[in-house]
Amino acid sequence: MLKKAFTFIELIFVIVIIGILSAVAIPKFRNLTTNSKIAAEKATASSIQTIIEDTHGEWSVNEGHFTWGNSKYNLSEENLTFNGYPKKLGEKCSNTKSLSNLNYILKSPPTDWSCSTTDNITFYFYGPAYGKKDPKHNNKKNNGWEYNSSSGKFQELFN
Repeated sequence: MLKKAFTFIELIFVIVIIGILSAVAIPKFRNLTTNSKIAAEKATASSIQTIIEDTHGEWSVNEGHFTWGNSKYNLSEENLTFNGYPKKLGEKCSNTKSLSNLNYILKSPPTDWSCSTTDNITFYFYGPAYGKKDPKHNNKKNNGWEYNSSSGKFQELFN
């Protein structure tokens, strides 16, 4: 009577193939959380830049006479620079993570961003991906975002 079964060699080959596949797949999933935080932070930063540009455009079209901001904080032109850019992006800017760091321009500001400033012209924002390596920029670290209220530039900082 013949019994059908796998030989020991066949089982070893299957185990080796599974080991090779897992060795290739596991590193791909290791940075999944970090990559998603970086993508979410970049999406938020893109929204912020769009709002800054939109505010400046409205200011230009209306010759400086309009109300800007989200529905909770309708701010007037005294909160804009002479170039038509927001002086601040939120109620307060401190080193703590806070909703009020971006509440002037975002209806639902992220709770995991922090902000700092020294001169009330340049503001530094740090999202959840702060200090994490960004694979798209080689060995550089994503070091946060800089907002210059006189030029309206909101840009990513790198070491």
